[in-house]
Amino acid sequence: MESMLIPCLQRHHYDVKECNETLDSVKQWLNKEVKFAQVKPKILILHEQARHHNQQPIVMGCIRAIAHGCSSVHAQAHAMGVIYYGAFALAKEQCENEDYPCLEVNCEKFILEMINVFRNHHERKTYETNKASNSIH
Repeated sequence: MESMLIPCLQRHHYDVKECNETLDSVKQWLNKEVKFAQVKPKILILHEQARHHNQQPIVMGCIRAIAHGCSSVHAQAHAMGVIYYGAFALAKEQCENEDYPCLEVNCEKFILEMINVFRNHHERKTYETNKASNSIH
């Protein structure tokens, strides 16, 4: 997610500091270094920032994708938002550049990257759940 959306935001002159800080906070939460209560306000700020950029669809899509990606670690229902908003933003950017062959490749690459992220997260959660249930018995 970061490898494609952050550069896209930078190409559109968006200050990515809040996005990077939120992503770092989510990683800290996944590593059990902070509580989710410390992460949630940062995610909500990203959602709010996306609303303020509705006149800039590429920026809005990237921010929404990042916000949904961060939210998905706590509520899986947000996971598809990463793919929808991220693919939308990247497709919109490519269409503006009229570089149509890249459009398909970039969207496909992004979607495959997101599928791998979700698969790895799911496998990690499954492992942790199984490990916890085995330690109870």
